[in-house]
Amino acid sequence: MKFFNKNIKHDREFLELQTKLNFSYWIASDIDHFYESNKKNINNYEFIKLSKQYQQSLDMFNSVDIAASNISIEHKSALYALRAFVKSCIEFCDVKHDRSLLDSETFETNILQTIQIEKEFHKIFLSYLHPDEMEAFIIKSYVFFEKGCELLTKLISESEFNNIEKIKKLSEQILMNFKHARETLDQALSNPNAFEFMLDELSIITNGNLTETDVKEFSNLNTDYIKYWKELVMAYERYCLNLLNENEEGGCHSEVLDFEINNYLGLINILAMKLNKFILSKLDVKTPSLEVYCQRVIKSPIDYIENKRIH
Repeated sequence: MKFFNKNIKHDREFLELQTKLNFSYWIASDIDHFYESNKKNINNYEFIKLSKQYQQSLDMFNSVDIAASNISIEHKSALYALRAFVKSCIEFCDVKHDRSLLDSETFETNILQTIQIEKEFHKIFLSYLHPDEMEAFIIKSYVFFEKGCELLTKLISESEFNNIEKIKKLSEQILMNFKHARETLDQALSNPNAFEFMLDELSIITNGNLTETDVKEFSNLNTDYIKYWKELVMAYERYCLNLLNENEEGGCHSEVLDFEINNYLGLINILAMKLNKFILSKLDVKTPSLEVYCQRVIKSPIDYIENKRIH
């Protein structure tokens, strides 16, 4: 962050509050991904467990008191933007509010509100990040990726009308956005300044007590997180290319994408929870005992093939 290293005490407090917000998001996201993947098979006992863990996500979120924190205005401004975004996401992930029961108009309104809050968060947070920071590259990649997904939804709707010229134009725009998302993540992994900024953050987290083990673990968690996001983007790229050349196997392409999305989102959730837990442990902050539900949604290719045979 541009405001780091002016007051290390403020920076450490900022990182603690930021990580608590991030962790609360990933706890809720983990529950949401598991619930949406297994909704039909979840019994009452399991649902109660999920609800309790969702409450732990809320408790962590509510424990973050930005106004009472002893940090600069810049630190607080970045946190308020993050808090607004995380709040909307956690509310969206509430398992007690079954999204499938919402009418399409209400569901679309909720999605659009969340997207708008996210865009505002990206705008504010990017203004406080150095352009070469890993997080800056990740956020920029998200922007391209989300634009590609938005256009992909339009393409699928447009394909029903068989407007060849419009389909071709949309396809080119989609692939361009996914390509930019992938290339931005490549920059995050290859830019030497990104690793320097990452180590600078770790130095603040550990109060200057860097160890080889910590550096290795922190680096691996960050880079693996980015690599899985890149794999997810590439899965969408492949799907879009297959859609352009779609034949009788079109439904199969969609099933493969669903399988890949399920796995990559699960792996991303698992890594993000490990990363946030690592940071909080180095800041001497206790974290609640949690089940990582996404560990139960990862499927092997053999599972996918066997499921195809059954159906």
